[in-house]
Parts: sequence; C-alpha cells; structure tokens
Amino acid sequence: MSPLLMWFWFIPGFTATIIYLALAVLINRRLRFHHAVTWDQLGRMTFWNNSPANGVRFVRYFIFSSQYKALGDSLLTSLALAEKALFWLCAIWFVGGCVFVFF
Repeated sequence: MSPLLMWFWFIPGFTATIIYLALAVLINRRLRFHHAVTWDQLGRMTFWNNSPANGVRFVRYFIFSSQYKALGDSLLTSLALAEKALFWLCAIWFVGGCVFVFF
C-alpha cells in the first residue's frame, strides 16, 4: 500500500475514533447529571475511573442493546445512535485496514 493511500485511510479513521470518544464523554456526562442511577449501574465511568469492565458495560448498554431508550431522554438517544453508528463505522474501517495491509 502506498504511503499516500495509507494517509487517506488513516485520517478519516482517526477522526471517527476521536468523535466516538468525544460522544462517549458526552453520554457519560449526560448520564451522570440526569440519570445518576443508570450511571451508577454502569460503573460510574469517568476519565480517571475507567476499567475494561466499565467499558464492556457501556458498549453492551449502548451499542449491543437499546436499553437506553427506556430512560426517555431524547438527547441521550440521539447521542447513543450516533455512538452506535460510529462504533460500527470504526469496526468496519479497522477490518478494512487490516485487509489492505495484510492481503
């Protein structure tokens, strides 16, 4: 793969990842201030208090299920849908990058 093509692959993937992480921060902030019980159940994730178990709970709650819709928060639902879309975009981007590099 040419270096120029690698940059065209890297920059959008990196940008999507940064946006994904920013959405995760916004979702956690929304949960902490408006849905404290749910935030507590998910492990009280913050930048400094993060663990693999908390990350798995977060992904399971927002990406692989629709439990967040029961909270009735339209802004949180919009953020979660954007997060879900970016998660799958980044996953496809990563797999595609691996295919281009190794095959």
